[in-house]
Amino acid sequence: MNMYIAKLQKPNLLKITNITVDKTAKLPYQVVKGSEKSRMEMADRFSMQLREGLDKVSSTRECKLSDFVEIINKIIEPHKINFNILPLKNKFTKFLEYTAGYISQDLGFDGKVYKIGNAIIDDTSINIKGFEIHLPLNKNNTVIRNKFSAFHEARHLFDYICNPKTLGIWNIKIIDDDKKLKAYKKAYSAFIDDFNFLGFWKKKAAKNLSKLSDEEAIDCLKSIRNTLKSEINAYRDTSDYTYKYPVVNFFEIMGNNDFMLFHDYPKKLKYANKLLKDRLQKARGK
Repeated sequence: MNMYIAKLQKPNLLKITNITVDKTAKLPYQVVKGSEKSRMEMADRFSMQLREGLDKVSSTRECKLSDFVEIINKIIEPHKINFNILPLKNKFTKFLEYTAGYISQDLGFDGKVYKIGNAIIDDTSINIKGFEIHLPLNKNNTVIRNKFSAFHEARHLFDYICNPKTLGIWNIKIIDDDKKLKAYKKAYSAFIDDFNFLGFWKKKAAKNLSKLSDEEAIDCLKSIRNTLKSEINAYRDTSDYTYKYPVVNFFEIMGNNDFMLFHDYPKKLKYANKLLKDRLQKARGK
C-alpha cells in the first residue's frame, strides 16, 4: 500500500470518515494513561532529556543526525516510534543555498513534522503510522544544521506520542463540501499562521467559523487548541534552551521572541477556549 504524508490535500478528504492512530505513532496506553496534565509532564521530561542529550554530543548549533535519532530512541525505550528525518527544502532555503551557503539556516527555527498515514480501502479512513520530521541538513544528510530547529520539532513529536488525541488535528470527517472545508482551513490558519495585529485574525476566524455548523466549528476549535498548546510548548522549551548561551544563539533568541510577540499564541489559545466554550453551550442548548 502506498504511503503518503497526511496533509490536507491527500487523499480525498471529503470522504474521510475515520482517523486511527497506529501503535507505531504513539506510546502504549499503559504508559501515557492519566490526565492531560500528567501526559504533558511526560512530554516535558522527554524534552528536557533531549536537551541534556544534545548538550553532551554538540557544543555548536550543529549535531549529527545519528546522535539526534539515537537520543530520542533512548528517551522512549523500550518503546519504538516510527519517525524519519528528511532534508527540509523550500523556496527560502533554496535561495539561501545559492546566495549565502552554509548560513542558510542560522536565521531562526525552520522545520516541519508531518504525520505519515495509509489511505485505507476507498479513502474513507486514515491510519496514522508515524512521522516525518523535515529539518535543515548538510549536503550528504548526515548533520542537522540547526539543532534548535530539531529540538523544537522534537517537542511536537513528544506531544503527539504522549497525547494521541492531538493526532486528530484536521479531523475532517464532518466536512461535507468544498466551501466548508475552505472555511475550516481559513479559521485554523487565522489562529496558527496570522500575526496578532489589530485583531484582523479574529475577524477572519469569526467570519469562517460562522460558515460552519456547531459540530464542524467545535471540531475545528479543538484542532486549533491542540496545535496552539503544542506550539506554546515548543517555543517555550526552545526559548529556555537558547537563552543558555545568549551570544551564540542570538538569531534563535531573536527569532523565537519575535515569533511569539507577533503571533501571541497564549492569547490566541485563551480566545480559542472561549469560542469553544461558547459554541459548545450553543450546541447543547439546541
